[in-house]
Amino acid sequence: MTQVVTPPEPLEDPAQAWDVVVDEDPTPLARLLARRLARVADEDPGRAWASVVHRGAVVVRSHDTPQIAAVLVTEDGCTVTDSLPEVPDAELVVDIGSRCSLVGEPAGERSLWSVVLDALHAPPPPWREEAGRFWDATRDIAGIPDVLVARAQEADGTEELRVGSGSTEYVIAGTGDQLAGIFSGIDDLLGALEAGVTVQGTLADLSVMTAASWRVRYGF
Repeated sequence: MTQVVTPPEPLEDPAQAWDVVVDEDPTPLARLLARRLARVADEDPGRAWASVVHRGAVVVRSHDTPQIAAVLVTEDGCTVTDSLPEVPDAELVVDIGSRCSLVGEPAGERSLWSVVLDALHAPPPPWREEAGRFWDATRDIAGIPDVLVARAQEADGTEELRVGSGSTEYVIAGTGDQLAGIFSGIDDLLGALEAGVTVQGTLADLSVMTAASWRVRYGF
């Protein structure tokens, strides 16, 4: 069903903390948008929303797939939906596989598209912190190894963090930024492997860890 959005109106308090909701049974893109917006809203209430001066709809399109979703901005939060407005107030085209980097120029109301883009591009917290969150969120997945070993490899040396206990382990190694991207869900594990991240474990382990990556990225 097409959702019609009324013309933009000024927000009463653009610096307020926001609630982020998503449609039932959303597409992967809608899930990704909702989780990124909610994460930023939770970690720094009001920061990203301070630039918003209107209500309206921001359509977000994938640059190389048919995926499309809309973020409906209201006076007290936003809703991420697969129902598209007839006439959006702003539009973004992004590369989903590259941290939602912008493709081309944004269109429409800047205060609307910038809040979505800022949330999508917010850097992840430190990789050690994210490793703990990742493990807490995924350790109940069937078949997941007993221990997660994260190795941050930088120019000045390697740091290692072990999370969990038991006889089986899975190693993920890369730069601190790469690890933080995987553990926070900003990056997909399989895509990170193409970017130079390395792993040690069985193929079965890789399948399970990919599922874990999708859980933190999309909420599956």
